[in-house]
Amino acid sequence: MGYIPTTWQDRNVATPRDFVATKGGGGAISSGDTLTMTPNPGTITATGVAPNKSRMDNIDEGVESLYNGDGLYVVTTGSANTYVADFTPDYTTYTTGLTLRVKFNLENTTTSTINVDTLGAKTIKKVTGAGIEVLEAGDIVADGVYIIVYDGVEDAFIVSNQFKVKPMNQVFTANGTFTAPFTGNYKVTVCGGGASGSSTGTASNTRGGGGGTGGTCIEIVTLSKSDAVTVTIGSGGAQQTTTDSDGVNGNNGGASSFGAYCTANGGSGGVSGSSFGIGGAGGTGTGGDVNITGAKGNFTFESNGLNCNNNVKQPHILFGESYGYGGGGGTGTGDFGDAGADGIVIVDWMEG
Repeated sequence: MGYIPTTWQDRNVATPRDFVATKGGGGAISSGDTLTMTPNPGTITATGVAPNKSRMDNIDEGVESLYNGDGLYVVTTGSANTYVADFTPDYTTYTTGLTLRVKFNLENTTTSTINVDTLGAKTIKKVTGAGIEVLEAGDIVADGVYIIVYDGVEDAFIVSNQFKVKPMNQVFTANGTFTAPFTGNYKVTVCGGGASGSSTGTASNTRGGGGGTGGTCIEIVTLSKSDAVTVTIGSGGAQQTTTDSDGVNGNNGGASSFGAYCTANGGSGGVSGSSFGIGGAGGTGTGGDVNITGAKGNFTFESNGLNCNNNVKQPHILFGESYGYGGGGGTGTGDFGDAGADGIVIVDWMEG
């Protein structure tokens, strides 16, 4: 560490208050004599540590070093993930609460250990919203100075100043369950399934309408650690594969939901018509802090407001319309509309 403190010890004697009285010139002592008092401490039981100049200077140098920030950390050696730290003076044991300042020579790429003064390698862990966990790649930055504290229960060093916050998310494209990794807030975005476009009729001049996109809802949800929330993904409307003289409407998209918190309904199927088709209505979002109605499908050979070519599916942007898309409507006589897209659920959170 650059500073070796003095281990102070008092001087201890058997009879600290005893003195021998003598008269100058010797002889018996009588009233009015001037006496010399000589300490008579008896047996020395501990010699003690003298507060001499060298030791006082050492104290001053230690205070100066602390003020200047000298020697407050050591630079590790070893390879990434298996670090070695050598302190002066050496530590002789790992004790709970042992606090070290370490400048790591390399970035970590996976779980990591540190061996202090050859006492044995100990795992380095971090505190997250989910609890105490092993390190992940990039948690330790090369040349970063970290404070690590030994925890006897974990038998590991815990990084106390690991402030790297990571955006995390889980994307659902099929039904499933979200299990909260910690107690806190989560941003949930839910999008319903897009509808399919209608088929065109066998009669001349009929056109198919594009399917509407699914609705979207966004909500900040507070969950406790290990809470399990059912996630439902709405299916896109199936392609309309039948027709008649007037054409057949497209199939609606299914609703997506995040438990009972919020639901995004699917879009409505496109409607065929003479001369031009009618776009299906967009689905609605319900229960969210923000609820967005999906875009209406376009008429004729365009789908869901994006001027797509016939049967070409393209996603909407979030704001103003929706994540999902509806299928394009049929164009020529007897054409079939395109299928809609399945919904999606995205859960976002920040983790340190």
